[in-house]
Amino acid sequence: MEEAITLGTAGLVGRMHANGEQQRRVLSALLQESGKLAMEMGSRVGKLKSDGTLVTQADRACEVLLATGLEKLFPADAIVGEEGHESGERAGRVWYVDPIDGTQAFREGLAYWGPSIGAVDKDGPLIGASHFPMISQTWFFMRGQGAYLDGVRLERLQDRPVDRQSSAFMPSGWFRYFDLRWPGRVRNLGSISSHLALVAGGGVSAAFIPAGWKRWDVAAGLGLLAEVNAWASPLSGDAYGSPLDAVHSGGKPFVVGSQQAALQLKAGLSFHGSRNLEGR
Repeated sequence: MEEAITLGTAGLVGRMHANGEQQRRVLSALLQESGKLAMEMGSRVGKLKSDGTLVTQADRACEVLLATGLEKLFPADAIVGEEGHESGERAGRVWYVDPIDGTQAFREGLAYWGPSIGAVDKDGPLIGASHFPMISQTWFFMRGQGAYLDGVRLERLQDRPVDRQSSAFMPSGWFRYFDLRWPGRVRNLGSISSHLALVAGGGVSAAFIPAGWKRWDVAAGLGLLAEVNAWASPLSGDAYGSPLDAVHSGGKPFVVGSQQAALQLKAGLSFHGSRNLEGR
């Protein structure tokens, strides 16, 4: 881990907005250490939680590592983890921690899984990062200071027409609940954080995120998308003013991407059969 991780926490917190590069290095180092731990532990031991999702020993060990690191760096902030960690008062800034977003992909040996963390205040996601250790990618954002992939700032999304070469991310079980009219390709990588990051990167046109997501799933990704001027909307109703606003919607389904693509994806989705949107 980079030496910056051991710097005085009061100074780090005080420079939350003044020194985005330092924050990027510190959080990247923490997430990279967590990703390394997950790869060393492997995913052989896993079980289903009460909500039907999979958890491994690596999930729990990585959550301890991440929460401990964040507590040292930001002692005034609250921390909430997917696997049960809670510390601090939620009245102010809260860090949401997903130790391995895409646990099933992790179990299957796929590429797009890893730790994702994001701090949320009353205005939405403030700072966050996602790391995919199998491909050594780290995505970072700070509100008002840009979004980055491995230290290179992302460009604003271009609003291009959708065609047969355009890709959209959908949950893996979408065909059980929806009909879809979309002229291009439909893909799924197994983790919400990867879907949101790759849309922010501009290579994928849009994504549909089904109901039931938690803040640790989306805090980093929504921040990335806001910094590249993405367009986001609930599946029914008017568009959000910013992708940041979706974090306060209570887990409702939404679409996000460049405006033309996200609008077309939203218009092309229709229900059939069960109205349960929980499947990925």
